[in-house]
Amino acid sequence: MVEDKDSLSFGHSLKSIMLEKGISLEEISNETKIRMDTLL
Repeated sequence: MVEDKDSLSFGHSLKSIMLEKGISLEEISNETKIRMDTLL
């Protein structure tokens, strides 16, 4: 899979929001029903 600059920027934005709000990947996975390995 090829990642472009925009997708990397989006990922960094999401990570910043997660850290700011204290939300874990596990919580996101449970709420969205997206598997952990997909979120990583």
